[in-house]
Amino acid sequence: MDGPNVNWNFVDLFSSQLLDELSTTFLSIGSCGLHVVHGAFKHGSETTWWELERFFSAIFQLFKDTPTRRDDYTQVTGSSLFAFKFCKHRWVENVPVAERALKILPHLQNYVEAVQEKKSHSVL
Repeated sequence: MDGPNVNWNFVDLFSSQLLDELSTTFLSIGSCGLHVVHGAFKHGSETTWWELERFFSAIFQLFKDTPTRRDDYTQVTGSSLFAFKFCKHRWVENVPVAERALKILPHLQNYVEAVQEKKSHSVL
């Protein structure tokens, strides 16, 4: 098994080859880049004040373990798509969570309006 020095040597060689052949470099984010990237996504999300973590968790919890509410949602919206579970420790892996939230957002809005108008039996 190669040690960390072999890996760093590869990075150095790759970086110098990129610079020589293409006159460009790449962004070095350290030895444990995944943690840095996750932290960057989390920090970026927190600075927007959008409360994405809270929103993603809430739309998942809304229909978790509630078959009656799920059935009402399906009947009102005609959609059987539900939110995926959000993992606050793996921001980079939450892309499917965000994509699903974007897909179901119009259905969620219709469902909430129906509940507010008492067209559905569910209680939020």
